[in-house]
Amino acid sequence: SNQTKLLAMRLLEGCYDAYKSSPSGLAPEMAQIVNGELWHRGEKVYLLRPEFVESVFVLYRITKDTKYQQMGWEVFQSIQKHCRTQRGYVGLKDVYNPSAGQVDDMPSYFLAETLKYLLLLFGPDDYVSLDEFVFTTEAHPLRRVLRF
Repeated sequence: SNQTKLLAMRLLEGCYDAYKSSPSGLAPEMAQIVNGELWHRGEKVYLLRPEFVESVFVLYRITKDTKYQQMGWEVFQSIQKHCRTQRGYVGLKDVYNPSAGQVDDMPSYFLAETLKYLLLLFGPDDYVSLDEFVFTTEAHPLRRVLRF
């Protein structure tokens, strides 16, 4: 429904604020909004998770609004800048202080989900059409089968 789509867009904007507000351009694992405005910085670590870029991808495909591609591009650039190493990608110990060090781990979901959703965000809409496929929680596309 339109109401659900508007709610999703507002929630995504809130998440995007967490990315934009950190010097690294990446969001922490957890943040809280108090009184509708203040972010409390509890967890500071970034672990290459896919959920934000998955939401960006889906909203882009639904709305065709290129601001979602811009969001994804900014996240990708931040990942490249702060998380790329000679041997792969790693998380950040502190998104508010990128020089605090990296988390020496590249989870399999980073390649299988995070980068896949970023690729799909910039690929042609019919590459994996949301009209023809649904994604599992592990970002595997499954062809929709409609029976009447």
